[in-house]
Amino acid sequence: KKRQQAPKPALAKPTPAGPICELPKDVVDSTIRMDRPSNFVRFLDTILDPLIVEGLVFMYHIGAKKSGETVFYQMDGKGRYRGGKVIMFNPETGHRIKEGDYPVYWITSDFQRKGLIPQDWKMTQCLFGEDLLAQYPDRVVCLVEAEKTAVICAGYMPEFIWVAVGGKNQLNERLDVLRGREVIVFPDIDATEAWTEYFNGRADLNV
Repeated sequence: KKRQQAPKPALAKPTPAGPICELPKDVVDSTIRMDRPSNFVRFLDTILDPLIVEGLVFMYHIGAKKSGETVFYQMDGKGRYRGGKVIMFNPETGHRIKEGDYPVYWITSDFQRKGLIPQDWKMTQCLFGEDLLAQYPDRVVCLVEAEKTAVICAGYMPEFIWVAVGGKNQLNERLDVLRGREVIVFPDIDATEAWTEYFNGRADLNV
């Protein structure tokens, strides 16, 4: 079966202007559950208190597929599900499984195949965790690359809002929602130079 691959960082493009397509909320919410956890949530249970894990699942809209794959849904500040990145993790180590038939892809392709959204549905991404900005207007924001990192850090340091861009070269106008907020950035080692250059050029962000 053909899956819509997640875009590679080098091909990152600005979010196009125009109407925002949403994933059906009832369908998405039905995949966010604790009775059938994803492999990533099973890993979280080995390093965090179960009550904290449950809170993170619903706070960050972490869905699960029957196969154990994790769906990191993106919800914007208006409560719209913009998309969902599907990743398979090892439940014991928390590392992404790269071998076998487990590519990183967007849940959009599954929804289209099932007729839940039209074939011309267009994804416009937002930050992973963006909806938390309005919920906690006075908290310092911490920006990381990976969704997994944001969730784990939120479990250990909940006094901050942890959001993710989803890729080291995914720095674009999606960050505009951070204007006026105090932001601390945590680039991966191989992205430190690029992130430093980018944020030095964003005088509108308090980084």
